[in-house]
Amino acid sequence: MIPFASPELLSLYAVAAEGDPDLVDGTHVRFVPSDLLGLPIAPWLVWQAPLMAAAMPGSAWKTAKRYDVATVPNDREFRYVAAEAIGAGGPLTISILDVQDLRLVTRRSLSRYVVGAPAVERVRLEGAVGGASVRVYGLHQKMLVDFARDAKLVAKLALPIEGECFWYENGVSRDEGLYRAKKGAPRRFPPLDRPDGPFDPLDPGSEADRVAAGAGEVDRALESLLRAPAVEPWNVRRTEFGPGLNEQASFDEMDSVHVASCDPGLARYLGFSDQIGVLKSSNRDIPCVGLIGAGLFAVDPERVIEQRAFGPFTLVTRMKDRLPPLGPDEKAFMEFVVKQAGAERVVERLSAKGFEIRCFAAPAAAVPPPDLPVPPAVLLRSASWILREGGVATMFRQGFSLPIEGVAPLVAMAKLRKDGRFEPLAREAPGVAERHFPMLIGTADGGEGIVSHAPVQADFDNVFRFNVGDLFGRYGDPADIAVPDPARPAPPAPAPRTYVRRALLDDQASVPLSAGTLEVRVASPDVDSIGAGGRAIAKLTLSFAGETRSRAVDGAELFEAFALPPLGPQQPGSWPLEAWFVDDHGAASPVSAQAISIVDPRRPKPIVSGPAIIWTSRPGPSPDVELRLGWEGAPGQAYRAWIADQDGLGLARAPTRAAVAVAGYQKQRAGGLAPLADRFRLLTDIPITAGPDGRARLETTLPRTLSTVNFLRVVPETPEGVTADFDACDVTPVAVPDDRPPPPPRLTVSETDGGGARLTIEAMGFDMDAIAAQEPGLFATPPRPGPQPEFRLRRASGPVEDPLYARRLTGASALRLDRDDPGGPRFVATFDDGDLIPFVRHLWWAEVRLPAERRLPEGVLLVAGDFAPDNAGQSQDAPRPFSPLSAPAALTPAPKDPPAALEAGNVTAEVLASGAAGRVRLTVADAPVAHAQAIAPYLLRVWIRAEDGDPQRAADAPVTAEIFTTEIEAAIDDGATARVWIAVVDPLGRESPTIEVAATV
Repeated sequence: MIPFASPELLSLYAVAAEGDPDLVDGTHVRFVPSDLLGLPIAPWLVWQAPLMAAAMPGSAWKTAKRYDVATVPNDREFRYVAAEAIGAGGPLTISILDVQDLRLVTRRSLSRYVVGAPAVERVRLEGAVGGASVRVYGLHQKMLVDFARDAKLVAKLALPIEGECFWYENGVSRDEGLYRAKKGAPRRFPPLDRPDGPFDPLDPGSEADRVAAGAGEVDRALESLLRAPAVEPWNVRRTEFGPGLNEQASFDEMDSVHVASCDPGLARYLGFSDQIGVLKSSNRDIPCVGLIGAGLFAVDPERVIEQRAFGPFTLVTRMKDRLPPLGPDEKAFMEFVVKQAGAERVVERLSAKGFEIRCFAAPAAAVPPPDLPVPPAVLLRSASWILREGGVATMFRQGFSLPIEGVAPLVAMAKLRKDGRFEPLAREAPGVAERHFPMLIGTADGGEGIVSHAPVQADFDNVFRFNVGDLFGRYGDPADIAVPDPARPAPPAPAPRTYVRRALLDDQASVPLSAGTLEVRVASPDVDSIGAGGRAIAKLTLSFAGETRSRAVDGAELFEAFALPPLGPQQPGSWPLEAWFVDDHGAASPVSAQAISIVDPRRPKPIVSGPAIIWTSRPGPSPDVELRLGWEGAPGQAYRAWIADQDGLGLARAPTRAAVAVAGYQKQRAGGLAPLADRFRLLTDIPITAGPDGRARLETTLPRTLSTVNFLRVVPETPEGVTADFDACDVTPVAVPDDRPPPPPRLTVSETDGGGARLTIEAMGFDMDAIAAQEPGLFATPPRPGPQPEFRLRRASGPVEDPLYARRLTGASALRLDRDDPGGPRFVATFDDGDLIPFVRHLWWAEVRLPAERRLPEGVLLVAGDFAPDNAGQSQDAPRPFSPLSAPAALTPAPKDPPAALEAGNVTAEVLASGAAGRVRLTVADAPVAHAQAIAPYLLRVWIRAEDGDPQRAADAPVTAEIFTTEIEAAIDDGATARVWIAVVDPLGRESPTIEVAATV
């Protein structure tokens, strides 16, 4: 079975005109091939074919005034090409709709109610639909086989190209093409030529002349495509060059032919359309004539017609993917068409080149002409001004949207003139009065029809008229739309260039001062730089710090100077600068705004310091010591710290570091350090700023072994990098506290009459000259107050002789100068320790230290500065380290006399048992008890005698409590009496007198 071509590849339209105001009587056909097929290789062929009638299949439903019928889809074997409304009770309209989106394809509202289309799939009846039904007419594809043997050829339409062509066979002359155009010429002037009318009868010769005026470009295109192209016709490209440099456009030459064929007259000239005479149906019951049109095409099956990206892949569609299969019936029909068209030679040539020859056939029904296109619902689309060199734009381009119904690709566009008549805007046919070439309706992405026009005169009551035309050049009623001028763009925002011209200010002034002037320069834009549609700039307005100024724009660079508002020393300030243009119609540009930020340029005030040394942290196990200083920081101000040592600053050695500090401070105050600024090294790569508490802090480290005086200089710096006068910033002496201990002292002890200890501390190895240099007042008579050498004592008691467990007996106490010592002056001290425990061994250790190191020499007044050390001790005289502990001095105090005898009344003796293992219990009420840490306890020494026997000495009993009880073993006969003698022995072994006590039974 031979399939009909898909309407997407080839469509055939046909109307049977009779008394139509635009079309001459007869059957008019129109081929519409797809761009993919290109041009046929031989003439189009048209046969008349019998139509088959059938009731409309599919589902149907009725409303009061509408009757829709959904047909079954057309298949490959049968194609519905016409529909008729029958049995209507009154006037109605029959329409064919696209089955996908219900878009109108064609309609007719005149009797007889017959419409046609390349494929009828959905029909709508509107109006008096009561009792109406739909009948459809179609062609079965088997007809292509059945009638191929004796079919009646009714038209053979060839391209107007004569002579031998590689890509075409049996072309006709140019005159033959013009004859077709003349034969099918419109019967009256269309709105394309006369938007207002009158639509007078048109001489067919005028149409031939119009087509001839436009056929030159078509002829040239046919020559380049078909005569002997170097490449396939679908690959031939054409380049047009414009008047400007590098102005050119390149497009497919095939497109120029297809675009030209949209003109109904040029379509007849090309053989894509023709009036083929009056055809009659052989069946009176069928109101239309069936037609089959066919064309031969050479295709390259491997030709890529579409590429679409899909992720990392590319989907490629080739020509063979769109072609129907080629079976035996198709080949037989194609051979028939080749013979009918006389195309044997071109088929042989192209087949030899590897091209595949295909025949595409399309059915149609010659039906009465459909209704004229309705007036379009024209909408305004975007408009854009056209740049005018050297002046304000007065022209613009206007776009229009035309929602088109039906197959209506043509548009006649006109513009209202001052005389009240509409002027056609289509391209005139050269040399042919009142004749024009139709305009084509473009298609936007959304499918709507679009057209545009330029130039449109501004400041004029612009009204445009649109008439839409169908494939055969029949135009419907007009639709008018007023076009206002597009909004003109606002002037461009100014681009001010600013410069702050600073004033010379007195750094010592503390009142707010203006830092200078703000100079503003703005280029005046000329008309060419304003942009399309923009008007001339009339004035510039500047606003700064509450002051607004306007001045006319005269084409030169505009200049204004504003005084900067006063600021305090180093105070930051920020003010908005705003600028805008105003055009000659009062429209303002966008505001160009920028912040003008400055800081008062006066140098920061130097930081004030004094000559007293500020100490670092005390040296410890770390190789470095810490230096921490704080001061009140100014908002937004940074600080950098520099340091130099006394040697680098050329300061001579002095007996004390305090003297060096004063010498350096005085040298700086006298300007003597100015040439030595390069001797300072930067301590702070990152500037110091104040913290949330408003205080700036310097935290750095110095070597713990540093023994010289260093001089710190803190220099304020603004965010703009303006620094205080380096030489005017005071230097602050800093030093590491001395950590060298003196030798240990000599410590001796003696017992006092009261049982206490007298300790004598003698400082050994003090450098008396160094002490005298720092503290000369110690050697004056009488001595002057000031730091003195000091000692401390520690004491331990009991058996543990380790100073680790000794408690500190005194705080730091002064040593006195002994001038009378035969060995020379020395520092000594005595200390009486009366809080001693008898019979307990006591040990003492002593340590001494030199006088605290002064921050300032004696007699130099302290000058207050801005610095406040984090640790108060950093701004006090630095205590020296204590010496190692002396050798211990030991003493065990004891009463001078032996212990006293016990009171006899406080002692009782009781015989508990007699015999060889007798026992006597002794109880002492006031026994002496030694301290737990004593060198030994008190002992009771006891003798017992039974009646006339000899005294027996019992073992000594340690006394553990004042009321002391002990049992003593002794041999006592039964019933005998016993006597007991008792003495006390102290821890030193001294014995008290004995007392005698009778033992009771």
